[in-house]
Amino acid sequence: MFDATWQFLIQDNHAPTQSGLLGFILLHLSLSGLLALLMSFALPQRYQSCHRGIRFLFLWMLGVFLSELGLLLVFLMTHLAEYLPNKPEQDLGFLEIDLPEYSIYPWVTVNSSGLSGAKERINKQELPAEVRIKSLMALQQSASSGATNIITELLADTNDDIRLLAFGLLDKREKHINNQIAELRKQLDSLSNIALSLADYHQKSNVLQRLGELYWALVYENLAQGDLKLFSLARAEDYTRQAMTLDKENDPLALFQLAKILNAAERFDEAFDVFNKAVSFGLSEDRALPYLAELNYNLRQYNKVHEIFAQLGERTVLLPKIRKLASVWHPQATQE
Repeated sequence: MFDATWQFLIQDNHAPTQSGLLGFILLHLSLSGLLALLMSFALPQRYQSCHRGIRFLFLWMLGVFLSELGLLLVFLMTHLAEYLPNKPEQDLGFLEIDLPEYSIYPWVTVNSSGLSGAKERINKQELPAEVRIKSLMALQQSASSGATNIITELLADTNDDIRLLAFGLLDKREKHINNQIAELRKQLDSLSNIALSLADYHQKSNVLQRLGELYWALVYENLAQGDLKLFSLARAEDYTRQAMTLDKENDPLALFQLAKILNAAERFDEAFDVFNKAVSFGLSEDRALPYLAELNYNLRQYNKVHEIFAQLGERTVLLPKIRKLASVWHPQATQE
């Protein structure tokens, strides 16, 4: 209707006047509004939940821009949809779901069948090589000492493909970390040759802490053994302390990293003091408790180990790695 009327008005013999054009627009708007008003009450029930004013405005705009014929077509389609197959018996609307429980142990990413299940599949010699290789490839996504230990054990596997793949994965991971270290040391050298502004101090501190994390990763993932492990621990401690001297003296995460390095270096008394300092500056006590339990055990303070597991209580269920230990030191902590 709109198109036909407009074509009629713009013909050479019927040049529109200003008043005629204005009248046509008003007629079109009025007719679209009338149809929208009638249709807003005649829509199927499922479309009636929208606010009446919004429903009318939407239909009216359809009529203005799609013409009255387009508005009628939309109206017919809504009614036709009521008789299409697979129509739900009722509109469920929005469903409420429970929020996931927040875990205070963000580093736990493997479930109870994670590494142990992968290790069992990989070590089954009777399984096809393809299955064992797929399980081995999945392990490379886990940057943990447990995964690295499993891969390292496969260096003595009887299958040549498994043995070569394990060596390649370990070599690839070590090279990846060393390449990151090389890039960061270049950044550190560039920052050492200029007069540092306040922003440069922050950047240099972040680079130093990241270098400490990477050297610690070599130890944590068991990629460094023997003298190389001692060297990596020394570099990790040196870079972390430099970062703390510049900008992160009271940073609980930097202190937490330093405490883990000292613990791995078997400097237990120093590690104990730094763990407590990290907690005093805001580190979650629940995050430090497992390490404090290990330190007290190494210091032969077994009563304190028992007290720490008692503090963890039922929360040890969230940390499968220490659940077996908790069942020994504090059995009530693992009871369902």
